[in-house]
Amino acid sequence: MAVCSCNGRMSDCQDTRTYQFSDSCKFVSLNVMLELPAGKDPVSQKIREALIADCVMNSQQPAADGGQTQATQPLLGDGYDIQALVDSCGKATYGYLLASAEEVCNDNKAYLDKDSTLTPEEKERILSEVPQWEFDLKVCRQTEAPNFVVYNSFAYVYYGGAHGGVTGSGGLTFDKATGSKIDRFIRNDATGSIQPLLRDGLRRYYKGCGEELSDSELMERLFIEDSTIPLPVDAACPNAAGDSLIFTYRQYEIASYADGMPSFGIPVGELGSFLTQEGLSLLCE
Repeated sequence: MAVCSCNGRMSDCQDTRTYQFSDSCKFVSLNVMLELPAGKDPVSQKIREALIADCVMNSQQPAADGGQTQATQPLLGDGYDIQALVDSCGKATYGYLLASAEEVCNDNKAYLDKDSTLTPEEKERILSEVPQWEFDLKVCRQTEAPNFVVYNSFAYVYYGGAHGGVTGSGGLTFDKATGSKIDRFIRNDATGSIQPLLRDGLRRYYKGCGEELSDSELMERLFIEDSTIPLPVDAACPNAAGDSLIFTYRQYEIASYADGMPSFGIPVGELGSFLTQEGLSLLCE
């Protein structure tokens, strides 16, 4: 299948500008980085608005998980200050995390104060070893082709415990002719028919990790119901050549934390009728 051309309708796509906010202290380390197309054309503006909205949503996720909401300024139009918006989101999330981390530390101190089995030195050592919470959000351009551009929305979070976690929106694919985000490349009703391709892709993923799995061993390994492998929550995204779609599962979505985030490519030619109309329009003539 041939990849379409967008005939340069997004002339400034390759020029980007990056906005950052960071802060840290004993309890919290926070970083937010947002890369945006710098073009003045309507397509670049539309993509910018979508990426800003994604950055705002994911930067506010820690507070949202804690049942709090954060107000932000309107996102539409070219008149707003993007750096000020990133600063505002970063400061609000940093403040929320700092307050939460300090509350945990104070709770630990109150608990230790009541513990008569530990010496003051031991209590001080335990409190000094409280891990620093981390929040690191990056929304950056991942790959670009004549007719589409893919940004990656990735966040690492750590609030103590054995390990951190990965959140974010994953790959965000935009049509450079219209600026529209492709929300789904694979039809929802194709989940059953695409099973052999998903199994093959996952077996290749595990082989790359040093494990040769049969189909039955694979199905025993996965956390799924009814022996049906679901499509990833995050939309698949094309590789740079546009001849394959990359499928990536979130942590714990279908496998254990130790299995990472299973990811694999499937050639567009093998997906055929499984593609949505917008997927066909973007990837195929």
